[in-house]
Amino acid sequence: METKDFKIAFATDDGTTISAHFGRANFYEVVDVQNGKVIGREKREKSSHHHQHNHHVHTNGEDHQSHEERHLQMTLSIQDCDYVVARGMGYGMYNHLNTLGKAAIITAISDIDSAAIEIIDGSIQNHIEKLH
Repeated sequence: METKDFKIAFATDDGTTISAHFGRANFYEVVDVQNGKVIGREKREKSSHHHQHNHHVHTNGEDHQSHEERHLQMTLSIQDCDYVVARGMGYGMYNHLNTLGKAAIITAISDIDSAAIEIIDGSIQNHIEKLH
């Protein structure tokens, strides 16, 4: 069986637990997989939706970032990743990730290591019913 090398970006606040909401997570824990084995991990900065958009009232459209611009900002540091994982996510971000060619996975698993194993062996379930 041919194995593919890939990277998985997990939305997280602590490097071990997958965030319940992608947009509110402060970091990514990026897991590097080669030949079916984890060969490295690194913490990367993530711009959060919560920090960028703290109010919904805008005047004359000035200083207003579109949802697409905010989504792009949140994904700049994970352009090299193939999978993006969270326990919850909005439809807009899910669609943005798919447009970028990334497999967005909504998981019920809270532990990054456990979810990585299931992605590697192909058994992870994508709970798209948790999209909002």
